[in-house]
Amino acid sequence: GAAAPTSVPAITAINLGASAVNLRSAPDVNAAEAGLLNPQSSAIVLGKTADDQWVQVQVSDKPGQTAWVFAQLVQLSGPIASIPVVTP
Repeated sequence: GAAAPTSVPAITAINLGASAVNLRSAPDVNAAEAGLLNPQSSAIVLGKTADDQWVQVQVSDKPGQTAWVFAQLVQLSGPIASIPVVTP
């Protein structure tokens, strides 16, 4: 039989700052707000832009909804190189 695919632990984006970070509907600072990542909270990362500037996250309080966050505003739990590029 085929070998089971190895499960890669999900990378999370953690807001280590003192204030909430805006989540955006698209990877653009002028895009509509899609929620907030509160201080000391985290969101599962689903993808990133090709230039590593933005990461796409699962909105924790809205199942099934995704949003974008500027990568420099959060701490990633794993290497950004291992996050797949997604097209906004």
